[in-house]
Amino acid sequence: MQNTLSKMMLLAASAASLMLAGCGSGPNAAENKTPSVTPTYVRLAPVEHTNAGIPIHAVGRMEAKQELHLSFKIGGIVDKMLVDEGQEVRKGQLLASLSLTEIDAQLTQAHNGFEKADRDLQRVRNLFADSVATLEQLQNATTAWEVAKAGLDAAQFNRQYAHIIATSDGRVLKRLANVHEQVASGSPVLVMASYDKGWVIRTALADRDAVRLHLGDTAAILLDAIPGQTLNGSVSEIAAAPNPMNGTYEVEIRLDSEIRQAMTGLIGKVLIQPSADRSTTLVPIEALIGADGVRGFVFAPSTDGATARRVPVSIAYLRDGKAGISERLTDITSVITAGATKLSDGAPIAIVK
Repeated sequence: MQNTLSKMMLLAASAASLMLAGCGSGPNAAENKTPSVTPTYVRLAPVEHTNAGIPIHAVGRMEAKQELHLSFKIGGIVDKMLVDEGQEVRKGQLLASLSLTEIDAQLTQAHNGFEKADRDLQRVRNLFADSVATLEQLQNATTAWEVAKAGLDAAQFNRQYAHIIATSDGRVLKRLANVHEQVASGSPVLVMASYDKGWVIRTALADRDAVRLHLGDTAAILLDAIPGQTLNGSVSEIAAAPNPMNGTYEVEIRLDSEIRQAMTGLIGKVLIQPSADRSTTLVPIEALIGADGVRGFVFAPSTDGATARRVPVSIAYLRDGKAGISERLTDITSVITAGATKLSDGAPIAIVK
């Protein structure tokens, strides 16, 4: 009986102690206990800053810097067309000519008229010297001689330009007339690309890009027709007024070297590097998270390096493994690369060297 009573007292004491322990911990005991969170291991990459302008991407068309629209000085019947479209020509080469039947007749008429005026002037001068002709007659004869001389010069000039001769090496782009066709004075017969001034790429830019350019800014061109070959050039002209049809500004890029395959109309991608116009921040592409082409964000370590900080950014361009950020991230010296996709704002991190 005594042993049974002792066992009952022992069980009561144990139950009381458990109740006291439960009351001592209180209802918020679980909240006071901090759970253990494993940090994410990450690597860092330094943030770079550059003063190079943000590159401008565009599409351009190749043209000869100097295109000549060749025509005859006077109208007439085409007698010879000695070149075809796409044909290369040399300086001094005869390209086309008019029928000379009518032109030579006009030249003969002008020449005969001048000879008559010259004879009349000599006769009046002799008579004037003998006091037979008056001063007025001498002046009239002199005027007639001058008019005839001017007519002869014009006829000789017109005959000279009844032929079209290449003024430089080049290539025929268009042939606008054929043999036996009637052409008017000054009407283009041939369009020729001159090699003297080299080749250019012409492109159209929006106003926000055109205002950032300066003459001499460098450019790289990749032609669709010549894959794998990058051409170098520089900005040589910037339009001062927009195209009234679409509001864009035409920009001309002069190629630095000659191209054997150069042809008018070749289409290419153009990357123009403006002069320093603003500061740009560079981060590794792998640091970008959630990028949609324009916006994205990066993670940077906190001041104590214990947590990750989410930083929204504006993406200006992607090139050579780097992302250009429009804003200058002055308070950030490094960004998280490896492990960034596993992070959230404020997540604990452990930096791996």
